[in-house]
Amino acid sequence: MSENNKPKQKFRAGQVSLTVWENDVKDKDFKTESFKIKKSYKDKDDKWQTTSNFNKQDLINVGALIDKYLLSTVNEQWLIIYFFYFFNYYLILFI
Repeated sequence: MSENNKPKQKFRAGQVSLTVWENDVKDKDFKTESFKIKKSYKDKDDKWQTTSNFNKQDLINVGALIDKYLLSTVNEQWLIIYFFYFFNYYLILFI
């Protein structure tokens, strides 16, 4: 993870969150990214917990978070192509 141990980006949809970490590659002059997806919930004692298990409805939020991340990384040149790809994806999904 990065030197200051803070995430590069955070995204949230409902109870699901996506955290992006930037990692320096040892002995190389570039960085990579790693991702953590988790769901927050309250347990029977009303305390907040997290899990990496998702139900079918959560997967819609997971997909939305991945979309948000990918849209934040594309340059304008690819934005139109990306838009049409996911527009068709969601059109098929909801028809």
